[in-house]
Amino acid sequence: MAPECTRRNSMSDNFDNVLIHHGVKGMKWGVRRSQAQLDRAAGRSSDSREASRLKKKPLSSLSNKELKSLNERMNLEQNYKRLNPSTVARGKNVAKGTIAAVGTAVTLYNLYNSPAGKAAVNVGKNVIKTTRVAIRAKRAFG
Repeated sequence: MAPECTRRNSMSDNFDNVLIHHGVKGMKWGVRRSQAQLDRAAGRSSDSREASRLKKKPLSSLSNKELKSLNERMNLEQNYKRLNPSTVARGKNVAKGTIAAVGTAVTLYNLYNSPAGKAAVNVGKNVIKTTRVAIRAKRAFG
């Protein structure tokens, strides 16, 4: 017969028997997973694992072949990230554009409501009035 678990005294827990499991299902006690097993579980390729291993080594200890393969891998990753931006990067670019447009609108609004802006608007209105008067006079007197 299995021993009964102790009852918890919290308001959110209404269970009489509580069994809490921490760890990986099917894992044996005291057995650790190797780095290769962890990488395989994470879905990393052998090229990615090799690049990570080479990045940890000091640059002076890399052979020409290792340095070339690491450089090619890093270039491929950069090109992929540049050509396939994440949704976060796309959203960030949209937000930048929106903020720039709003900043321009606020600047124009502040300029329009400033004394210099109001004077410029009045000058523009006077120019339009005088132009209209000149056009009407030209039409009338030909």
